[in-house]
Amino acid sequence: MGMMLANPERIVAEALAAALTPPPPLDLNRWAEENVVFGRESPRPGPYTTDAYPWNRRILEVLQPDHPAREVALRGSAQFGKTVVALVFTCGTAAVEGGYLLYTHPQEDNAKRWAKTKLRPMLRQSTALRSVFGEVDDNSLSYIARRDGQGAIQISGARSESSLSMISVSAQVQDDLAKWEDNNAGDPEMQADSRSDGFPFAKKFKVSTPMVAPGCRITRAFLKGSQEHWHVPCPHCGHHQPLTWDNFLDNLREENPDAACFSCTGPDCGCLIENHHVMAIRLKGSWVAHNPSAPTDCVSFHFWRVYTGVFTLAQIARKWLEVKGDPESERVFFNDWLGLPYEVAGTAPAWEGLRDRADESGRRRGIIPAGYPLLTIGVDVQGGETDPRLECQIVAWGPELRRAVVDYVVIPGWIGDEKIRSALTTFLARKWRNEAGNEIEADMLAIDANAYTDEVEDWVRLHPRSRVIAVRGSNRDTAPPIEPVAYERNKKGKKKRLQGRWYNVGVSGMRAAFYRNLTKTDPQERGYIDLPRGMGDQFYRQATALRRVRIHAKGKRGVTDGIDRYSWELPSGERKEALDTGLYAEAAAIRQGWRERQMDEVFWEGLIAEREKPRPGSAQLDFEDLTRPGPVPQTAPASKPTKGDRANRLA
Repeated sequence: MGMMLANPERIVAEALAAALTPPPPLDLNRWAEENVVFGRESPRPGPYTTDAYPWNRRILEVLQPDHPAREVALRGSAQFGKTVVALVFTCGTAAVEGGYLLYTHPQEDNAKRWAKTKLRPMLRQSTALRSVFGEVDDNSLSYIARRDGQGAIQISGARSESSLSMISVSAQVQDDLAKWEDNNAGDPEMQADSRSDGFPFAKKFKVSTPMVAPGCRITRAFLKGSQEHWHVPCPHCGHHQPLTWDNFLDNLREENPDAACFSCTGPDCGCLIENHHVMAIRLKGSWVAHNPSAPTDCVSFHFWRVYTGVFTLAQIARKWLEVKGDPESERVFFNDWLGLPYEVAGTAPAWEGLRDRADESGRRRGIIPAGYPLLTIGVDVQGGETDPRLECQIVAWGPELRRAVVDYVVIPGWIGDEKIRSALTTFLARKWRNEAGNEIEADMLAIDANAYTDEVEDWVRLHPRSRVIAVRGSNRDTAPPIEPVAYERNKKGKKKRLQGRWYNVGVSGMRAAFYRNLTKTDPQERGYIDLPRGMGDQFYRQATALRRVRIHAKGKRGVTDGIDRYSWELPSGERKEALDTGLYAEAAAIRQGWRERQMDEVFWEGLIAEREKPRPGSAQLDFEDLTRPGPVPQTAPASKPTKGDRANRLA
């Protein structure tokens, strides 16, 4: 039997042809189905299937190298799969195409947590990814290189300008973009974008749940692009349409949230689209551009929870009715449930109208009205050579997030003066009469420690943390209403851990909520603000002084970055102590459980019964020699501040 010998020239030719033949274009949908497996940490463990997430198909198609889109934006609700799309894009591109990729989170801590809980499980559960990247441990999670040296994934935080420099990438993901904040070099979004300037066919994937508008980064990217929405067929007439929040609201009846539904917008239809219909049609949709004239290299998508099948229409309706009327909770609902930015009130209603409404109410200043049993004080520390003073607002709090301004008092003098500190201590012990004739001590006082930090801290530590806290305002739109400060720095710069006495207050969001609530005129409405007569023009001018304005900002190094931002600004010559002290009093109320127990009828009924049950009153202390009504522009004898460390050293 003869032996067949291979033709060596043919073998060389075939090998050369194989080497010179370009690989097939990357198909991210097929790659995901062949290589992505979710573990038990996922709500849908097992292999990835496009049929389960049909809306992902087009998003992944436009993220492929052969698609002309260069900037892709995905705006949507929380917890619907945005991270899965970003992971498939990142890992599939890195594994097949190679090159260097950048994955940026709002902060380094977010990046580390994502790498450990999202990226590493995917790398370990995929045979293809393990063969490309090898085993990944905790020490290599910020920079994951291919084993063949043909690329890497760098994971960064937007607050660190150094992590957004000295690197060029052909693809990148800007995750949680709406939460990005300026770093020391200016705008991090522009810094990240510039990392791909050297690649004419680079891909920039911007993905996020939105925050507040105007000024929401992901919404700006969405509006710039094609604005594609998921359209589904009407189960009655077949007309394709998006399921919108406005349509849902039109069909929502508060007395029967379980009957919540949509209605068809097709010609000659108008039939109801109920929950069982949505479950049947949600996977049969397609993406439709609402801005078809957008540049072909800018594609954007909007998606919200109604299509996921996780929540029923009744659950969505009940959640809305639960938060309706509370601006902070409404914002979370709009962002996390609807995938929409929350429009903040950039200006307050006219102060003259508020003054007139209060004066017409006839409620006496200095008396706690019925139905507002919780009492707190907000204190703003003012320095200066001519008029050092402590401005104090007393506010009562009730159920359904309602509040009532009780009084406003100014203590002339500097916080470092022992006499003034003693006066503030005496003021804390003062009792306030309610309509039942009972006298109530303030449950908590919150004092501004952003200036004269040492002097404020010395006074705060004289009192139990259950009654006195130090606060400072945080102007970040993303800041929660109140959050503890972990540590402070002493005069030598060393860290000192704090013990529940210091808090950051998210004044930006609280201002917007306060201004929105000021427009409410029904005393029974959630968030209503009750105002007494006799507070004077200055109080209302100060309480409504701030404006949220658009600015063309510069980085801290003086370089114009071209990004429009929104900031709260105080017009020249105006003051805002009446606003600040009200927000500090609100922070104290939150610490006392006012927000978390807003709907707890048993709690409020018990507290009202305890404090408003008629009983023999006690004589009110006389503070006329220590205080003056406020806010009144008036020069008082000054106690000259001493030199020292007056900078805020809170971390």
